[in-house]
Amino acid sequence: MIIRELRDDVILADSADIIPIIRSIIADEEEHDQLKEHLWSAGVSLEGRLIFVDLAALGTMESAGTTIYSIMNPPLKRDNCKRVILIHNHPSRTADPSPADIDFTGKTIQMCRHIYVELWDHLILTSSGYFSFKESGLLIKVEQWATRDDMVKIREDMTCIEENVRDLKARLLLAEPIKGGL
Repeated sequence: MIIRELRDDVILADSADIIPIIRSIIADEEEHDQLKEHLWSAGVSLEGRLIFVDLAALGTMESAGTTIYSIMNPPLKRDNCKRVILIHNHPSRTADPSPADIDFTGKTIQMCRHIYVELWDHLILTSSGYFSFKESGLLIKVEQWATRDDMVKIREDMTCIEENVRDLKARLLLAEPIKGGL
């Protein structure tokens, strides 16, 4: 659900520049919803123009489950969206990323590669601060892990294909020749 379609005058010099916008969105919510974990995606042009903010999931006090598709669907609908920022809050007041946060970031990076969109950052907000995957250097590490995982998957696929080709060749060698002509 697109929360805000934005005018051309919102320019982000850095991914963390979106934090006041997200905080204002949270402040406009019902008090009971402010205590729940939210996951937003923000679409950004190459020039840094903020295109949209989308609420991808509204969860519980501990989690906000969603799919990669719900994150990537809004950018797919806009030709000028070349960067995505993931933003979610931790009502628990600790901004440290969980293993699930790291895993979801890696999966989002892999999907972004397929649609030629950059994951610019993943921000975790608390009432008193935030954690940036980009600023901490964790985004680069997760990108490397995602690349390695892609390469492992590609190698597994290639091994499977090579085994199938070897198996097919062996069956062809064992097959009896075709008698007669076509």
